[in-house]
Amino acid sequence: KISPETPNMDLPVSVKPDKPLSAADVMAVTRDKSYGTSFDPVKGIRGGPYQNPNYYSGTRKISVANVEYTSLVQCRGGLPNDIGGIVWLAFGPQDTAVYMPLYAGITAMPKSFTVGDHFELNRASARWAFDYTDFHVQVAYSEAIEDVKKAQAEYEGGAIQKIPEIDKQAQDLYAKSPVKAREFLTKFCLDNAQ
Repeated sequence: KISPETPNMDLPVSVKPDKPLSAADVMAVTRDKSYGTSFDPVKGIRGGPYQNPNYYSGTRKISVANVEYTSLVQCRGGLPNDIGGIVWLAFGPQDTAVYMPLYAGITAMPKSFTVGDHFELNRASARWAFDYTDFHVQVAYSEAIEDVKKAQAEYEGGAIQKIPEIDKQAQDLYAKSPVKAREFLTKFCLDNAQ
């Protein structure tokens, strides 16, 4: 119920949502481009022939093209800290990236997250894989983004669907051995990111 004309400095720091939000809901919010509003970045000729929402910068959008990474922190009470905390990480702009879950209890990071120079393409780097995808999507956005959405549904959506089962298995292991639970969570996160 906040006016779109409210100046940025007058916006509240936070607002209570109308209903609880899932991780997928928040991911969708981070991808919002203001389509269908007075700030629509592809209204008229703004987006060019491929309706690219990143060409026109004179509007308000949540999802912007110059993002290095986005992280969503999910804190779930009632679970051991190792299992209850998940950081969902996406490299590059949200609209062309895939969020990957990283449980709080993991003991290693995916190797592809630890390599890569910001200025030199490295195919072993997850960050560069996402940048490479984003670069090519921008050329024919309206067509290429459909392929990205399919990949997001498969990889990100697949991970979201697996989380309840992973939580259950991790809790069962945790009751016997927190170390085994952390090993299990680490393997899931590394395999998923790969």
